[in-house]
Amino acid sequence: MPKLIITNVISGEQVLSRKIVPPEVKNITKEADKTKRTSTNTRKPTLDKILANEFQPGSEEPTLLLGKWLSTEQGSKGFCEIEFLDVQHQIRMRVFGLDKRGNKVELAEVGVDIFSDNETSPGNKFSANFDFPLIEASLHGWVKQGVLVISVFNVYKNSANGRNYFCREFFYAA
Repeated sequence: MPKLIITNVISGEQVLSRKIVPPEVKNITKEADKTKRTSTNTRKPTLDKILANEFQPGSEEPTLLLGKWLSTEQGSKGFCEIEFLDVQHQIRMRVFGLDKRGNKVELAEVGVDIFSDNETSPGNKFSANFDFPLIEASLHGWVKQGVLVISVFNVYKNSANGRNYFCREFFYAA
């Protein structure tokens, strides 16, 4: 199983994360693929750390991420809303932004890779990649104390359009 070593830049502590791979689903037809699309907020809102004993060991789905998340910044020029969906045991991420009139528009939907720190903890970290017309964006996110934190690495396809940049955005469960 793929593993990822994350180093805390302040303390130097290294944490070993593992990628969560959903079990293969047998006998799924194309029709069933279109019908199963769920989005539920199954986590308890909290300002404390989420205890590992609130989750079932060996859980197949990272229920902590599923559902709708709203940006903490009103009128954000980046993502105003993010939704994680379970589509036939593949977690998908839908991102929404604001157009020039301030209306919410869907920007893209992609599959995400889910990571966990150990065998008993739920999948609370993810990575995703977006290929927009002018920018390629790589997202890395995690849930910390009930807040979804996303680091976004933006790379322009043509350097004449702008300089590459990094930003961090924060979301709360809707």
